[in-house]
Amino acid sequence: MKKINLNFKSLFLLYACGLAPIFLFCGIMSLFGVATVQWDGRNQVGIQGLIFSIFFIPIFAGAITILSWVVLRLGHFIFRTCFKKAMHHIEPQEEEIFFDADTTKS
Repeated sequence: MKKINLNFKSLFLLYACGLAPIFLFCGIMSLFGVATVQWDGRNQVGIQGLIFSIFFIPIFAGAITILSWVVLRLGHFIFRTCFKKAMHHIEPQEEEIFFDADTTKS
């Protein structure tokens, strides 16, 4: 299994790319007068709604990234300290899986 290293920058970019279509859709809808973007208790429509929705992408991506990065680091720390032996488990080679030593002695 390939190990994936998710650092802060990677998490931010992944969340930003995931949230961008949603926020851009809301911005485009606000161009047509639909009240999808709200700031300071007022609905933003037109070009202002589109601009606000574009600025919301890094704000929401940053907030979600900070929260998930902290939770993942805490979970990794707990897992590493409580299950240290499990972290150093070595996967068997493919030959060891298919050819057991006891079954080949015939």
